[in-house]
Amino acid sequence: MKIALIYYRITLRGGLETRLINYTNYLVEKGHDVTIVCAKDKGEVTFPPSVKIVRLPLRIVPKPLRMLAFNFRLKRYFQKKKYDFTFSLGRTFYQDAVLAPSNHEGYLRAMNKSGRRIIDYVEHYLDKKTCEYNDLIFAASSMIKEEMIEYYGAKRENVHVLFPPLNTQNFTRPSEAARKIIRREYNIETDTKVFAFVSASHKRKGLDILLKTFEGLQNENVLLLIAGYPDVKTALPNVRFLGFLSSPEIIYHLADFTVHPARYEPFGQIISESLACGTPVLVSEKVGAKEVVTPKTGQVLPTLNPDHWAETLRNINRLAFDVPEDFVEQNELSLEQHMQKLMQISMAKIMA
Repeated sequence: MKIALIYYRITLRGGLETRLINYTNYLVEKGHDVTIVCAKDKGEVTFPPSVKIVRLPLRIVPKPLRMLAFNFRLKRYFQKKKYDFTFSLGRTFYQDAVLAPSNHEGYLRAMNKSGRRIIDYVEHYLDKKTCEYNDLIFAASSMIKEEMIEYYGAKRENVHVLFPPLNTQNFTRPSEAARKIIRREYNIETDTKVFAFVSASHKRKGLDILLKTFEGLQNENVLLLIAGYPDVKTALPNVRFLGFLSSPEIIYHLADFTVHPARYEPFGQIISESLACGTPVLVSEKVGAKEVVTPKTGQVLPTLNPDHWAETLRNINRLAFDVPEDFVEQNELSLEQHMQKLMQISMAKIMA
């Protein structure tokens, strides 16, 4: 098939960018003719030689309006070029299917923001038109699906839940012996209860809540490990910042639990990563990945109150949980399962 993947900027920066790379490599391996249509290409990514990159430059366009301008360029491009299947990883209008990794209204409400900036109006417009123009929307979680329906009028039959895929080669389960060795390398005692927090958006993901939580746990044998960016500076003796980890699975191997008291998290791949490594999780109700959390794999806490979190962390025992060996397969989180579901639903829609 002749397939076009659409994404605004090709770079190595984040989760969607990684997904673009994974999608491209998968489709090429399956024998498809793949073109990537973008506005910017930083030249950081090496794709298979057969992949064509089409750049639609925006020239001098004010930053808040660039995504709108990109949409207009896409419309003209697809009027001239024909593909068997067109798929967008961002909020664009002129394709067969689109990802909905989040939505702006849900974010604003969760963060108690007014949404009165110019960029907010643009974001709302993009979400609204994405729902109006697209008959096939893949939401990152049921939470996002319901928000797209409630806030932007998406038709329920047009929205399908498709969890982000997991890199099963990197996120694997270590033996208990290997975990002890890794802990020694990081000077962590075997009997210390370790909690992991991974973030690149600290306020939204609840770092301030965790710091207040661990302020109340200073007399306990517990440790909070933080990975990501920007830097975290704290005087708390039971909190350690590890910085950006080139091998992020290490923090899950070190930890007894991964904690994620997010104010708003459309899915939260750190949850599926942690569970793939056999590490149970504690999440807030505003984490989309709560759908894959069961009594065997973790807990969903009904509040963001630091005292409640402190009490839970003080009493929780890793031995009470047993993450299944086939957690990834059970929840259809592998890239192969993800792509099969995406293509099956998409082809059925196109052929209907």
